[in-house]
Amino acid sequence: SRQEVEQALRESEKAAAKANQAKSEFLSNASHELRTPLNAIFGFAQLLESEPTAPLAPVQRSFVDQILKAGRHLLELINELLDLSSIEAGKLRLMIEPVNVADLLADTLPLVHGMAQKDGITIEAPGDRSPLRVRADLRRLKQSVLNLLSNAVKYNRPGGRVSVGVSATANRIRVSISDTGRGIPQELQGELFRPFHRLESSARQIEGTGIGLALTRSLVGAMGGEVGVHSVVGQGSTFWIELPAAPQAGSNPDPAPDVAGKPRDGDSIPTGGCLLYVEDNAANVLVMEAIAQRMSLRFLTSVDAESGIELAEREHPDLIVMDINLPRMNGHEALARLRENPSTAAIPVMALSASAMESD
Repeated sequence: SRQEVEQALRESEKAAAKANQAKSEFLSNASHELRTPLNAIFGFAQLLESEPTAPLAPVQRSFVDQILKAGRHLLELINELLDLSSIEAGKLRLMIEPVNVADLLADTLPLVHGMAQKDGITIEAPGDRSPLRVRADLRRLKQSVLNLLSNAVKYNRPGGRVSVGVSATANRIRVSISDTGRGIPQELQGELFRPFHRLESSARQIEGTGIGLALTRSLVGAMGGEVGVHSVVGQGSTFWIELPAAPQAGSNPDPAPDVAGKPRDGDSIPTGGCLLYVEDNAANVLVMEAIAQRMSLRFLTSVDAESGIELAEREHPDLIVMDINLPRMNGHEALARLRENPSTAAIPVMALSASAMESD
């Protein structure tokens, strides 16, 4: 009957919502648990790399470089997996606005110049400051363009060339990124945008997660655009992003407002100042203590919010660095308590946490 069908649909929707909720909770927990040891890996490796009193021997420095390289690769993989999962769950939040393409390229191209110089690769960009604008999320579009630029450099030949072009059609604007690499056979081009699928001939010696192109296609699709490729074996490949055009303006859009909490001139701990770190993870405390010593700071620490608040009331530190996931009282509750107390209300508090999901 119709009532039975409607009841079955309601039950199906409830089950889907419950599964999505469970997936989100799992991803959030997994993200936190993966980032926590990564913080120690990055922190101690960077301290070793930059230790002024005991510089590393060349072979030791090369080992530390490999640790940092592997750590960055793992962090990139975590970030891309979370982005893909957010898109699949329909939870990706986008802020669609007019984005000036010339400004976007001016911000993005310098990020791959260092990588290109290592292999003698020339990057050719449009010479004019075109006023063309697209409708997109600035951060996500920059992420997508940077991925295509990085691939164009990584999969190029030594001494090759990367060419960036911008063209407009009716209500659409296309950004094209061409390389002079080995090219991709027609029969393999359909595999490019599958997650974790890297073409065997080029994947072995080149660092990558195997998720970047799949993520780029998903992000651009969520913004109402398309991603495509044209490639000729032996000549190179052209990847392109096409997005809806925004109303064109004679001037660039206003710059983004300052992020809340962005450090201002003078927002630093005075020499000989005091740092309080509220953290229950011993490895994180050791990293922060080493940083404080290098900055000649007095270092205080507590493993929970309650004792941290008592220390703040007694010692009046110049800065409090606060974990969020603390036993009993969490970091948000601790901040509220500090703000309620006139003796601690003015102390700057920085949140430092492996809780890095967008909802956090």
